[in-house]
Amino acid sequence: SALAFAKSSSLAFAAATVAATTFAVKSAADFEQTRTGLENMLGSADKARVLLGKISKFAAETPFEFPELAQATRQLVAFGFSAEDAFGTMKQLGDVSAAVGAPINDLAYLMGTLRAQGRAFTIDIRQFAQRGIPIYEYLGKVLGKNTQQITEMIEAGKIGFPEVQKAFKAMTAEGGAFH
Repeated sequence: SALAFAKSSSLAFAAATVAATTFAVKSAADFEQTRTGLENMLGSADKARVLLGKISKFAAETPFEFPELAQATRQLVAFGFSAEDAFGTMKQLGDVSAAVGAPINDLAYLMGTLRAQGRAFTIDIRQFAQRGIPIYEYLGKVLGKNTQQITEMIEAGKIGFPEVQKAFKAMTAEGGAFH
């Protein structure tokens, strides 16, 4: 009957409204928590506000959602990246993530731990390679070495965060695999 349809329609609309409101409140709470966390880590409300603005703009221009970009950036800051370096690195990781299908937060964690330890161990480089990232190839390009030489350099402790960072810059720059 028309009355039963009207009742079921209004119940469905009410349920959808509640769900949307709950999502909006949760999103606002997540944003506030992210803002507070970044303020504490960066030591500045202004730096946190600027960084969140950049993340929001980037989220609007890419297939990524704000929460995952904010979490990746927050991870990088927690590992000691400055606000500017964290945002730039997050963008590079986003380009790579989108191309290979690896979660951006996984890549942020790998990059952050690599930065914190300074030196790249074989397992670190393999974790990038296992996600479909041509890290050996790009380390070879930026260092002018072949894969065997790169492997030897890693084992000897001669590859660190700066070299991996250069490789990611090359991957995401014009002419790179993930530009």
